[in-house]
Amino acid sequence: MTFWRSLFVGFLVILAGCDGFTSVDGTVVDGDGNPVEGASIRVWRGDAQLGTDALSDSDGRFHQSGSHAPGSAPIDYVVSKSGFKSDRRKLKPNKEYWHMRIVLERIQPVADGPAQDR
Repeated sequence: MTFWRSLFVGFLVILAGCDGFTSVDGTVVDGDGNPVEGASIRVWRGDAQLGTDALSDSDGRFHQSGSHAPGSAPIDYVVSKSGFKSDRRKLKPNKEYWHMRIVLERIQPVADGPAQDR
């Protein structure tokens, strides 16, 4: 068997064990409705990450999907960005979620202490 044919057969064997597929599409915005660019979208099921991290674009849009073993265990979905509180959700597997709107709350900076007179 040629290398490419072996690779293709191996790919089909992997897909045969992954009967589930979950897809998430949406927009990440801040509390004022402004797009949040560079937010990380991570999808997990148990200890396994589904696909690679996705990043929101300059309009806050993202798409994330992944194959997984069949079953009804929930999908853990996390959107995070430095300076914002992470958004965590549990989704039902084997579904497509379109036009999700994720609102990230800004984290208020902590003061270092009382202001000093100069």
